[in-house]
Amino acid sequence: MNLTMLFMYVCVGGSMILFYFALFGGSKSPVFADRVKKVASAAALDPVKDDKEKSFFERVLMPMSERIGKMVGGLTPGNITANSSQLLDEAGIRAYITGSQLAGFCWMMGIGLPLFMLVLYGKSPVEPGLKVMAIMISAIIGFRMPLIIVQNRAKSRKNLVLRSLPFALDLLSISVEAGMGFDGAIQTVSERTKGPLAQEMSRTLAEVRLGRPRNQALLDLGIRTGVDDLRRFTAAVAFVSELGGSLSDVLRVQSEAMRIRQRQMAEEKAMKAPVKMMFPLICCILPALIIVIAAPAAISIYENFVKR
Repeated sequence: MNLTMLFMYVCVGGSMILFYFALFGGSKSPVFADRVKKVASAAALDPVKDDKEKSFFERVLMPMSERIGKMVGGLTPGNITANSSQLLDEAGIRAYITGSQLAGFCWMMGIGLPLFMLVLYGKSPVEPGLKVMAIMISAIIGFRMPLIIVQNRAKSRKNLVLRSLPFALDLLSISVEAGMGFDGAIQTVSERTKGPLAQEMSRTLAEVRLGRPRNQALLDLGIRTGVDDLRRFTAAVAFVSELGGSLSDVLRVQSEAMRIRQRQMAEEKAMKAPVKMMFPLICCILPALIIVIAAPAAISIYENFVKR
């Protein structure tokens, strides 16, 4: 028995055991625990779906991933278990998927992708060493794939928040200077703007209306989005609210500072553009340009000197 067959048997056996326990193992949580979980994850705001209306992802894959994540929680790397909550908040999918489910998806992809590679290249005339290397690489890629997808979603969402932040701060400043309260200004921003920032401000306003302290809700807004500029803004507003200073002045100063930082970031990207253009210029444009310029001269030299 070669190394490839042994590795295949181990992967198949381990995957079958994991999927069996994920489907049939574990105890069902009580009804009140499910309700608390729905309220904590803000899923109670959505209408309750019947089992027939749920997709295959919601009915099968999500419970399976949660059970797998709980079973192999001790084997999951620390960067997934420790930073999963913050990463899901930054991606805006904390209400739909938990940290244990994210770990479960990592394990499912880490086992399923090598199995697919085994089925695809198991009987191909490739050296066993290359097969084992391809299977190991596919396992690493599959294990990291869900995390990479969530990280890319979080990065794009933070960019959207950062782009819409100056306009939101201007609207907050104008609303407060016009005599509106800060909660009403937040509601105005959440109603007249679209995107992740409007959703997060609407969530913050809902938390305040439910009885949470406004300063704590604002601080959580900055932490939850993961945007440093928004975190500085919420910290400044919370500090002024505690001391009793002028909120309109703080909003005006923060808005001007935000626009200065946006301009500096744009100038920084403009300065980096020539450096980033060097690689495609050298590898793609310059060879074609040399061929166009030097090819006629090379053909003329070959016909006049080499043939003669």
